Amino acid sequence: MCADTSDTIANIDKEGKNDEQKQEGIKNDKKKSTYIENAKSENIESTEHFVDNSNGENMDNNTFCLKTVAEKSGSEVDIDSIHKSEVKNVFVKDIKTYCDFSKINTNASIEIDTSTAPKERKFALVETNIEQIKQRLSNLRFRRSEKQKIKTRFYATIDPIKNQQAEVELSREISKDMFSRMSIIGQFNLGFIITKLDADLFIVDQHATDEKYNFETLQNTTKITSQKLVVPQQLELTAVNEIVLMENINVFQMNGFDFQFQQDAEPTKKVKLTMIPMSNNWSFGKEDVDELLFMLQDAPNTLCRPSRVRSMFASRACRKSVMIGKVLNFGDMRKLIDHMGDIEQPWNCPHGRPTMRHLVNLTLLNVNAE
Repeated sequence: MCADTSDTIANIDKEGKNDEQKQEGIKNDKKKSTYIENAKSENIESTEHFVDNSNGENMDNNTFCLKTVAEKSGSEVDIDSIHKSEVKNVFVKDIKTYCDFSKINTNASIEIDTSTAPKERKFALVETNIEQIKQRLSNLRFRRSEKQKIKTRFYATIDPIKNQQAEVELSREISKDMFSRMSIIGQFNLGFIITKLDADLFIVDQHATDEKYNFETLQNTTKITSQKLVVPQQLELTAVNEIVLMENINVFQMNGFDFQFQQDAEPTKKVKLTMIPMSNNWSFGKEDVDELLFMLQDAPNTLCRPSRVRSMFASRACRKSVMIGKVLNFGDMRKLIDHMGDIEQPWNCPHGRPTMRHLVNLTLLNVNAE
């Protein structure tokens, strides 16, 4: 009986020691970490794997691969698999890998798929740094702000369909006194004058601008020679037109017409045409009187010219103006530009040809170039 009791106590002590060893093994197996070191790769983070094996079984039979290390390093990693009998939980924390660099294939090559790339592709290596990029962005922001401060005044391009827009812009931005302030850059292609006002460049047609100046001079100063009719011509005018004619007789006389008034005659028959304008290649008559009366109803006491008189003046102005192909000195160019300040409508010649157009703003050109 005593022997059986002592055997039982020994067995209990032995089982107790086994239980303690078993519990100690479980504690040790609950936390195992694998450190892989790569001293030459600064971009590789480190991973700690915590394995929980509450059963305390041998962990050398199960296999798991550290693919994370290969993905982080960007190279092929040849590492012996780690055997565990059972992995219940794997936690990835901060990657502080400590591995043998000799096992990493540093000669791995990268293949580029060029099947969809053009046959001839040019590559350029650009050396830069963060400071240079910051400076470049700062310069771009500054130039953009400077460009926004510059007021764009002329938008129309040199195009026949933009003539009306160009004339409106020039009329709005250029006053008569500005022509004398324009500096002469020179003559271009023996037909044009390049001028500069502040930061704006303009191109002036030397023939068209001289023609317009001569035309308006003829319009304002010429009294057309008249020819007296042998037999005065009776004019049948409305009572209103008779009054308009009498109040603007000086305008008709400047155009070469003259009349005889019969105050005692009945209305519509008080006026007779006695003199008409005379020119070698032009003929005038009653229809020109009617045209002048129509214009004077809208603009009384204004020196108006009938269309045929205007055409005659335009022809004369064209013949006496500077022609395309003539070389101009600085004084000739200065005179033509100054004359534009004396013209009422300096933006086109009598035949509709533009006299001046805006070329470019030099400030905007410099900002865009930078």
